[in-house]
Order: sequence, then C-alpha cells, then structure tokens
Amino acid sequence: MADIDKLVEQYIVLRDNLASVKKSHKAAMDNISTKILELCDEQNVSSFKTTHGTATKTTTEYFTVTNWGAALDFIIANDLTFMLPQSIKKASLVEYREENGSLPAGVQPGKKVKLNVLRRRK
Repeated sequence: MADIDKLVEQYIVLRDNLASVKKSHKAAMDNISTKILELCDEQNVSSFKTTHGTATKTTTEYFTVTNWGAALDFIIANDLTFMLPQSIKKASLVEYREENGSLPAGVQPGKKVKLNVLRRRK
C-alpha cells in the first residue's frame, strides 16, 4: 500500500503548481486577448485568420435582474415562466426536506463523493 503521507504531499505540490500555472497563463491570455481586441477595433474587423489559427471577436448579450420581485411578478402575470431556469436552490430543498420529511414531487436527490486535501497548518 502506498504511503498516504507521500501521496498527500504530492497532491498538494501538484495542486499548488497547477494553481500557479493557471493564474499566470490566464493573465497572459487576458493580456493577449486585450491586444487582439484592440487590433480588431483599430482595423475595423471581427476576425484574424493566421497560420496558427483564427481569432474571432464576439459579443455576448446578458441580462441582470435588478429587482427580483418586480421581475417575478411580471413573469407570472404574463405566463412567461419558461424564462426561469429549471433549478431549485439546494439549501431551500434541504430545509424543505428537514421540515417536511420528504422532497417536493419531481425532485430527486443525488450525492457526489470527492476528496478534499488540506495543507497542514504550520
């Protein structure tokens, strides 16, 4: 059987290295993205085709609800419930199950198992 102390040590070292690499790569990629977007704007184009690949400028539209009560009232009054995501807050379901002994109809629980590795405090 493998030495658990060594396995945990290796896991933490790898996790730390991965986090560091991800952070530096993300910063570098963000910097390059900014430069490419600036070139798109300067040249009034939406993409560049190069020998290494194609960079394409896209615009994504999003919406932020600033008054949930008003938005929900409008959605219900106008029968627009299709606009709502098909999910329920986990904490609300846990509370409901604790108070009622069961879950609402149409809701099925599930569990995932994962490993958490914490660094030893010095």
